[in-house]
Amino acid sequence: MKIDTSTVSQLAHLSRLSFDAAQSEVMCTELNKMLDFVEVLSELDTSHVAPLIFLNDAYQNLRQDKVIENATQEEILSNAPLHNDSFFMLPKFVGE
Repeated sequence: MKIDTSTVSQLAHLSRLSFDAAQSEVMCTELNKMLDFVEVLSELDTSHVAPLIFLNDAYQNLRQDKVIENATQEEILSNAPLHNDSFFMLPKFVGE
């Protein structure tokens, strides 16, 4: 597949970009170089290569999700400057 100037103008329209004729030619050349590179990569035999899941060997140890009762609702609400029996209360700021 080769990219021509009409394809570049269609891509420019879809991505809300504008190119003059010289820039369109440059983009056409650069996009064709990228496609040629991908074509070279697709010719490589990768059947013996394991899929890459992580970019490095580090493994992130995640903790188990467990429900832990740290504080009661009353204790949490006691730290709020404004609250009612169940909720934090905030000053109204929309529409003022």
